[in-house]
Amino acid sequence: MCAGSLALPAIARDDESARLRAGLDCVYRMDYPGAEKILSEADSTPSAALVYYGGVAALNRFLDLGDTAALRRAERRFEKLSPRGDPSPALRGEDPERVRLYRGLAGFQLSYLASLCGQTFRSATLAFAARERLLSPAPLKAPEARASLMLYDYYRGRLLEHLPFVGAPEFPVTTFAKAADAAPAMREMLLFSLFWIHMDAKRFDSAAGVMGDFLSHYPDNRLARELRGVLLYRRGSLVEARGEHEKLREEYAELAKAPGRIPLGYYRAVGNLTRIRAALGDKQGATALRAEWNRGLEGPAGPWLPSVLKDDISRL
Repeated sequence: MCAGSLALPAIARDDESARLRAGLDCVYRMDYPGAEKILSEADSTPSAALVYYGGVAALNRFLDLGDTAALRRAERRFEKLSPRGDPSPALRGEDPERVRLYRGLAGFQLSYLASLCGQTFRSATLAFAARERLLSPAPLKAPEARASLMLYDYYRGRLLEHLPFVGAPEFPVTTFAKAADAAPAMREMLLFSLFWIHMDAKRFDSAAGVMGDFLSHYPDNRLARELRGVLLYRRGSLVEARGEHEKLREEYAELAKAPGRIPLGYYRAVGNLTRIRAALGDKQGATALRAEWNRGLEGPAGPWLPSVLKDDISRL
């Protein structure tokens, strides 16, 4: 239930679980102002969890709406946990192990932000520091920590498989899913990662199951619908994929008109439609879309557009 129908005074100051549930529900319903308000530290006891999930809300706002101010807010939130230094003094009265958990999780988010900017070395350094935070002086037993470390090992293995005599990593899907279920606040975020792992392995039915479950609860979520469109493209359902991305393109065209936003989602839809049109043999349509995509690359959205789309379209 989002801020439009939930008055903040109804959430007790110290009821962190209720605040997280309501805030993340707003995130997935794309009520980002409501999410950030609910997850604000101003109306609650200082909490590493609120700092972290407030950053998640702001990051989702950026990925969906292209709001660069929200991106800066997300980075400030994650840096407040200071995975490489001392955390905010306001958090020093909280359970140290809990603060350590969210410092590690924040480090992985900062690694992701660095990867968005193409800062490969910094991303790897931040991810390694986050891993060490969760493991030292002793491994944290929280399911969020276990799941995040499994993801770290998986993606590290994905890099190593390009070396001779190193095979593709095996991922413990069942163990990971159990950890996700045991971490209700992070469950959807972790399952989005599982979606991509299924996609990497071409387990399209399993990926569809993950995304279908999420969309059954949040059918309008644009980021999830975009992933459904990517899945349809990868499995060869090109006409359905085209319809998904055309609808998103129309929605993002309207959203991008608001001040302070860059047409990030719009150009992701254009890029996806470019490769779909090419795969359908529509050369004229693909050429027109590629010209629009190239204009996007040269604009403010360019640095944030997915490298996979950039690579695929450059090969057309």
